[in-house]
Amino acid sequence: MGRLNHTPEWYRIIKERHGWEDKFHQITRKMLKNDLDEHGGDFDSELTDEENLCQYEEFYGSSEFMEFVDPQEMEEVFLADMLEIDPGQHHILMRGLEGGGDEYNKIVEKCAANILAGKKNMVEKYLDKIRVEAQRRINHKLIAIKKKKAKAIGMTAEMKPIKESKYHTWNEPFGAKDDYCKELLNHRRSILFCEAVDKKVKEMFNHRKQLIREEIEGRVEREKELKAKALSYPELSTEQREATSRVCKVSVEEQEGYLYDNTTGPNRKD
Repeated sequence: MGRLNHTPEWYRIIKERHGWEDKFHQITRKMLKNDLDEHGGDFDSELTDEENLCQYEEFYGSSEFMEFVDPQEMEEVFLADMLEIDPGQHHILMRGLEGGGDEYNKIVEKCAANILAGKKNMVEKYLDKIRVEAQRRINHKLIAIKKKKAKAIGMTAEMKPIKESKYHTWNEPFGAKDDYCKELLNHRRSILFCEAVDKKVKEMFNHRKQLIREEIEGRVEREKELKAKALSYPELSTEQREATSRVCKVSVEEQEGYLYDNTTGPNRKD
């Protein structure tokens, strides 16, 4: 009995990545054949590789299959495959994170709070992480060598449809299909992330604004009641208006002026 190579999902993802249809690469085909023949199944050479994969998908995890495979080995292969085909999910699983929407919401809330504090370093940190994840491994020395060789044969950036941007680093000297696909993923994830943070900023701002509005509304009503029912002269005295508060550090007059100051109040110029 040979060692299990891969899960059916791995074969399916690799097939889609390479655009294979009925026939797989010979090395991949050999591994699929081994995973069927060595673990109670039957790789049928009369069928296409795609059809044999469908058989493996049905057979994988069945009682007959489990007679030939150690569950511990299955777990190891599953994790190794996940690291290759879905490194993000592997990261979440290995770190015991919640994953999905809950984990994403925590990140978005953290970044929104950072924005409301007048900063954006947290957003920039996650945008950089998204970029690195999408780019995968970047070998700057190899890229420099490739560019030098490309220029030596007369290839220039003007020959390509677009030039490299500050948002993403290509692996090929002047970009290639794989680079464009990776950059597209980078921008889609980054845009959606920024839009989520923007939405959360508005939600958090409105919530916090409502908290202070409740304080204002309650006190405005009480002030009206006090003026109407308890005071014959319902205004502050000059002394009260001009006295400096030890708590607020300014007088009532200055507090009123603050609301209409060009740099701090509703009339400020942004």
